Amino acid sequence: MPLYTQTLHTQLLDKFRTMNYHSLLQTVALLLTRMGYQDVQFTSRTRFVGRTHDTGVDLRAFWPVPGGRRKVVIQVKQYPADRLIYQRTLNELRGVVLAEGATEGLLITTSGYAQTVSFAKTTSYPVAPLRLIDAAELALLCTFERVGVKVRASAKPRALSRYKLDRPFFRMMAQPGCATALLIAATKQRHAAVVNA
Repeated sequence: MPLYTQTLHTQLLDKFRTMNYHSLLQTVALLLTRMGYQDVQFTSRTRFVGRTHDTGVDLRAFWPVPGGRRKVVIQVKQYPADRLIYQRTLNELRGVVLAEGATEGLLITTSGYAQTVSFAKTTSYPVAPLRLIDAAELALLCTFERVGVKVRASAKPRALSRYKLDRPFFRMMAQPGCATALLIAATKQRHAAVVNA
């Protein structure tokens, strides 16, 4: 059984594709923090079309590993469902990962990947591997981490369809700078969970 209903899936993807780009980046930053990424930071990009001095990096973060942390560069592509990501985009991101001195890259899209993209090959590169998250996985991760979704007040415990769209969350994310407080709170929650484990 799916973690959520098709209705919730559709609602989440509609929000991701229609919200302004800065709000989407804030939402993704919050999601990554809840997933365990550390020090998620926005780049200094001021425009989001064409080449920039940040070479297309939208977020930078670190992934904890035994004995240290690995630097991760993240690109977020806000595309309609029918605009797929092709291998050229992945090759460009790998170049950015190497240029940034990062150990891996993460590409998140609100659409999908072309059939010619090999997930197995892309994620298993010995240098600069990439993690690929498409629209379906993005919606699933947001549901699992409760980013943009909330539990229905009348839901029975352990019911798989207990989640619904958190409309106040998306209204709040449309406000400038609102993600800062959420990121700080999520970081504190993650830190407390690690300390108490």
